[in-house]
Amino acid sequence: AIKDYRPVPWVLLENVEALLDRTQEGVPPIKYITDTLEYLGYNSWAHRVVVSAGFGLPNRRKRVFLLASMHGDARDVLLAQGAQRCLGGCSEGLNPDGLPREPCYE
Repeated sequence: AIKDYRPVPWVLLENVEALLDRTQEGVPPIKYITDTLEYLGYNSWAHRVVVSAGFGLPNRRKRVFLLASMHGDARDVLLAQGAQRCLGGCSEGLNPDGLPREPCYE
């Protein structure tokens, strides 16, 4: 995508929970990340803290997942409870088979 100057339509980042903590300057690191994503055209983003023990892993580490999108509502994907159909703009470009009517990137 970079070689062809095509933006990636969705971005998923994962990091430690400290990403949400305030720094000495009083601003959490996630603010810098989301500001940069918005500058790059990712107008929809959402984050969620997940405890790995909830997925059967033998530890209780908390991880932050940040999902950003250029064309859909990231909240529909990241914050949904269980399996759900997309409720936001991302479903508008799909044909009846669930495939994109047009390429995701321009």
